Amino acid sequence: MPKTGKAAAPSENDLVEQAARGGLEVKDTRTNKTYNIAVADNAIRAVDLKKLKTEDADDLGLVSYDPAFLNTASCRSSIT
Repeated sequence: MPKTGKAAAPSENDLVEQAARGGLEVKDTRTNKTYNIAVADNAIRAVDLKKLKTEDADDLGLVSYDPAFLNTASCRSSIT
């Protein structure tokens, strides 16, 4: 079967396994908490940044901001 250029997105279980094997360790100096974010295909999922929260009940976590779309992939492909 020929490749279509689309790869299946990693499942939640795949991401958990990848995080267990290693990933990006992030220390939030606001709270002194350390987080492990899964790395797949040299990328992290932006939604994983929501884990980084302060003690404020209204804090929804961090978001990524890339105004020029220079380091953001909108899909998985052989290019991105």
